[in-house]
Amino acid sequence: MIVENLNNNVMLVELSVDEMKKYDITYENLNNQDRKNQVAIKNLLKQIDQQNLHGNSGKVIVEAMPIDGGGCFFIFTFPQPQKRYKLKKTDSVCFYHLEKLDDLLDFLNVTKKTPNSDIFINAYKMNKNYYVSVSNENSKIKTILNEFGNETDKTTGFRILEYGKNIGKFYLQ
Repeated sequence: MIVENLNNNVMLVELSVDEMKKYDITYENLNNQDRKNQVAIKNLLKQIDQQNLHGNSGKVIVEAMPIDGGGCFFIFTFPQPQKRYKLKKTDSVCFYHLEKLDDLLDFLNVTKKTPNSDIFINAYKMNKNYYVSVSNENSKIKTILNEFGNETDKTTGFRILEYGKNIGKFYLQ
């Protein structure tokens, strides 16, 4: 038996005619779903595991190809477990586009004169434009922001978070 690990998930095993007889299998009968073939494949995998040639266990995909002289190549593919990803919900924030720095500064001056209860905003700069992120719950601040800029779509908000430069977090008290 010749065993070669092609990568972490795939192993190539070559059995000679004598080894095929030892496991009591033939290439022609491998496609049959009978118990004898399944036991033979399991015994072959156990022998490979005993030799510590491959550490994967669990499900395996078995493919076979005949070779000259009556032997057989087996390709064992050990599927990796599926990784599950959980999408993290972002805070419910919205972004406002402000064309120039003066608009941002004017907005901050107006909010100083308006009583707020510990609200904060983040300011960003991207492509010579300024953006402000604010919680969706702060309708008063959003109303003021509408005077100085306009609300962006969510795609632009994601782009700002990824490529924009955070220029500060401002607490409005």
